[in-house]
Amino acid sequence: MGATPLCGGNWGNVVRYKAYDYYGKNKNTSSKKKKNKNKQNNSNNTQSVKPKKFVNKEDYKWKKNNNSNSKISIDTNLAKDYTKINLRNMKDSDMKLNMKSLEDIKARFADIEINDKYLEVFDILKNTNDNVSVIAEAGAGKSTLLKVLNYAIEDNVVICASTGVASALLSASSSDLYSTTIHSTFKIKPQTIYSTNNFHKVDIETKAVIENMDVLIIDECSMINASLFDYLVGFMKYIRRGTLPRIILFSDICQLPPVVNNDEIITKYFKTQYNGNIYFFNSHAYEDERFHTVFFEKIYRQIGDDTFKNILNRIRVGKFTDEDLKLLNDRVLQDEDEEINWELDNETSIRICSTNKEVDMYNKIKMDSLTTDEYVFKANMTESFRYTDKFKSGLYPEEIRVKIGCPIMITHNDSGNNRMFVNGSMGILTSCDVENRKCTVRLNSGVEVEVGEYETQEFEYQVEYGENNNAEITAKPKASYSNVAIKPCSSLTIHKTQGLTIDKAIVSFGNWIPEDGVYVALSRMRSLNDFKLVKPLRASDIKVNKEALDFLKRENSKKENKLNNEEIIKEVFNDDSDLTKQINDIVVSLDDDKKKMLLKYLENFK
Repeated sequence: MGATPLCGGNWGNVVRYKAYDYYGKNKNTSSKKKKNKNKQNNSNNTQSVKPKKFVNKEDYKWKKNNNSNSKISIDTNLAKDYTKINLRNMKDSDMKLNMKSLEDIKARFADIEINDKYLEVFDILKNTNDNVSVIAEAGAGKSTLLKVLNYAIEDNVVICASTGVASALLSASSSDLYSTTIHSTFKIKPQTIYSTNNFHKVDIETKAVIENMDVLIIDECSMINASLFDYLVGFMKYIRRGTLPRIILFSDICQLPPVVNNDEIITKYFKTQYNGNIYFFNSHAYEDERFHTVFFEKIYRQIGDDTFKNILNRIRVGKFTDEDLKLLNDRVLQDEDEEINWELDNETSIRICSTNKEVDMYNKIKMDSLTTDEYVFKANMTESFRYTDKFKSGLYPEEIRVKIGCPIMITHNDSGNNRMFVNGSMGILTSCDVENRKCTVRLNSGVEVEVGEYETQEFEYQVEYGENNNAEITAKPKASYSNVAIKPCSSLTIHKTQGLTIDKAIVSFGNWIPEDGVYVALSRMRSLNDFKLVKPLRASDIKVNKEALDFLKRENSKKENKLNNEEIIKEVFNDDSDLTKQINDIVVSLDDDKKKMLLKYLENFK
């Protein structure tokens, strides 16, 4: 089932539409005569659309002409009425997803708490046509939900991430997750701004994947800027002739923001098109494509330290107190002797730094200080892997150089039944066997585990056609890399720690701290006792993104208004029947003025 692409097939009673490009010309017309005929038919009711320098809100919008049953043109006055005529609304029954039963999901993930938030996401996907944006605080389990959805959804699912690092971490977390980057999946060149006036060309295989995907899951979406998000949505609509797959976004918008250069032209672009905003949730597509926000707020990482958890929650939204700073600064190292003793007591402790320069320097110092023999594990990889985003991320080097006694991070989950380690587990290297491609690592628990060679593959999605010409999207390996699943890890940048849980650390905030960097770095640990600071934190060191906070305020206001609306409707109809739910859905879909009018009428009626 899923979102059947509007590229042929049986439409039933649904009107057949044709896609127009953003210059006002029909992309599906092959003859000049037909183009002139279309132009004549639409001369009285279609505005002429000239190419624009920048992406505009109307660039990816579609509207049915009043006097034509077969054409769509761009209407620059569409704005508020767009959701009412969105093609998705005309195919409601096709948009609801096929999912495994709740009993099946709980049986498959018996060790996971399927809480109310999981059920809310399931309900949206199965019973509505809304897209979903999951915003989860650090350690709230969004990666776990992604794994559950990948198993539960029975339609064609494509999974990608915003960056090579995020994609690599996601793929390493489970053998069932076939993740690539957005740029790899859609063959988009990495850049800061995009224009929908000139969509790039793709090969037949990529086009078929886009046409047949029912669900698109994007991880770490906070790193995607508004221009790329608009381009992505517009490009899919362009290929699919007006429709979209169901889109599920995963992010913590209070972690690291999109990287946007402070170039004069780029700054002017975002100011002109997005009022100076840069995040995906301030894109035009996010506003128009009915994204239902679900907040995952239950923290699992700091579950044993409520004091630390509450401090992090306040830092996340910029509402920390003087007492919070005092408790954090109690963790400052007093002198060099204390630092030495900390590292002796916590031999797998790593140093978290702000810049790559600091990380490289510290890693070299630690490795050079060891007098043990050096071992070199050379990677086995296909030549094509060198050109992938995963290789460019730096997580998959051509060779791994280690010494006995050096701190090690394991870079893959244990494939055995006992799950002795996971991606990100820290330990000390105790032995190496280069010939047999394995080594032994002593974990923090004192348990020694054998870590062997693991293969990582770069996938590309392809469409296979089965019986009755049914299309199924499968992930086919196009490049591979294999090596022992370890990396020397005395130090990491704040950016590289995102998504990890770290046992012990010394946090060295230098002269430059990225926005939201304090929250990202400290939230890797489970407890206040798990880290030390090199120097005291000042209030000015804790930077919170105003754009992210404004979005959270808007969403909280919507939540409060929705609750108030539901109470009014329940009182009028005096029950929780299906009618109550239907009326509430209507209220939610209205613009503010009409919503106020209807609620005022219901108040008077009551």
